[in-house]
Amino acid sequence: MEAVEERMPDKQLESNKVTVLYVYGQLYYAGAATLDRLLPKPNGAESPVVVLRLRGQPNVGATLSDVLSRYADQLKKRNGRIYVTGLNEETFEQLVKDGKFQLSGPIRAYELTPVIGESTREAISDAQAWLIEQEEHKGAQEVQSGGSGAA
Repeated sequence: MEAVEERMPDKQLESNKVTVLYVYGQLYYAGAATLDRLLPKPNGAESPVVVLRLRGQPNVGATLSDVLSRYADQLKKRNGRIYVTGLNEETFEQLVKDGKFQLSGPIRAYELTPVIGESTREAISDAQAWLIEQEEHKGAQEVQSGGSGAA
């Protein structure tokens, strides 16, 4: 089993890397604002991925939905994604009911399971597979563009 290190997140996301974040505490108003401030920035990174583990968050508000929506937009601009894991049914419904938390494009959501960490491991695996696809796609585009200039 892979070792897990608990620490404050880096201020900046790395290119082509999966960063896993686990949130402690409530995510109402001030908690969501604190999360917004502490989320690593995607500026300058290419294809950054964040797995945000929300297991144990019984209720979330519109503020968190706004924070996640804005963050997903920032990631999308850098060809990145966010995977939100550990969502119970009530939390999932709260996040999607206002329409800001669209489960397409840069956002993926995983429901919690009885096995602690299972949805997070699944998201990490999916994120890593997506990153491999991005690299393969980028490589194929480079080959095409390199071949188009030949006589």
